[in-house]
Amino acid sequence: MSIRTNILLRVYLAFGLILLFALAVGVQLCRVQFVQGKKWKAMADSMSTRYVNVEAARGNIFSVDGSLLATSIPEYELHMDLLADGIAKDKVFYDKVDSLAAKLSEFFGDHTARDYSSLLRNARKDSSRYELLRRNVTYQQLKQVRKFPYF
Repeated sequence: MSIRTNILLRVYLAFGLILLFALAVGVQLCRVQFVQGKKWKAMADSMSTRYVNVEAARGNIFSVDGSLLATSIPEYELHMDLLADGIAKDKVFYDKVDSLAAKLSEFFGDHTARDYSSLLRNARKDSSRYELLRRNVTYQQLKQVRKFPYF
């Protein structure tokens, strides 16, 4: 046997083995895809992780057993736009400013009605669009304040 024949025999053998390996991979691929496909899809569905968004209640921290560990209570600031469209005219503003001051004084109890009235009148003169009336107002207080004049 000549060297050329020997080399060609080895090349054909290597090419045949590569072709046989590729054919085996193709057969196995078809078998897994079409014959065993349903079994592997069911196993993948049972083992995979699904991510679901769970809307949490704002401010609550729960323990593993579901008991409430901590909660936060939102607090608000009470501001007033003294040049808003509803009270833009001086007559409308000055008609009810004293009743608003009395309600605020009675409800919060931190200032007198005269103090609230002078605060609102001075802020109106200064053309205040964002006058702070009170900090740390709870939601329940805010709901009641919304029933006051102008609010």
